[in-house]
Amino acid sequence: MMGVFDRMVEGMNRAVGIVIIACYAALLADVAAGTVSRFVHAPIVWSEELARDLFVWITVLAAGRGVAKNVHIGVDFFVHAAPRKLQDVLAVASYVGVAILAIVLIVTGLQLSSFGLRSRSMLLDIPMAYLYFAVPAGAFVILMNTLHQLAQVLRRSMTGAVEPL
Repeated sequence: MMGVFDRMVEGMNRAVGIVIIACYAALLADVAAGTVSRFVHAPIVWSEELARDLFVWITVLAAGRGVAKNVHIGVDFFVHAAPRKLQDVLAVASYVGVAILAIVLIVTGLQLSSFGLRSRSMLLDIPMAYLYFAVPAGAFVILMNTLHQLAQVLRRSMTGAVEPL
């Protein structure tokens, strides 16, 4: 049965997926336009800066989606060799550690973003806060997905259900 938090996280992940696809489409169009414009000797000077900014947003948001799908690299040989109860304890410890890191990234990312309100990008002439805000936004997605997985492990541990990690 899906609870409110499960539906909220699922909706957030769907929205983040749409944003990632939109950023990829914009990145593709930007790089193509920038490349073609160089060949016709009328370069779009801000193309590279926009591509960098889009790539940063794609990277941090995709990291959060990677947490949702549990596709990040990990060394789990010893975890899977441990007894089931110990596996749950290790999973909880891991998720708590990731959640703490995500909270630190949110706080420091918001501080960096507020600093970025005072500076502007060189070619696009937009506040650097737009770029810097990618860090707390991505960390928020990581935090929500980590808390969702933590809740699943705790539910499974309390009910005694046997599911793979």
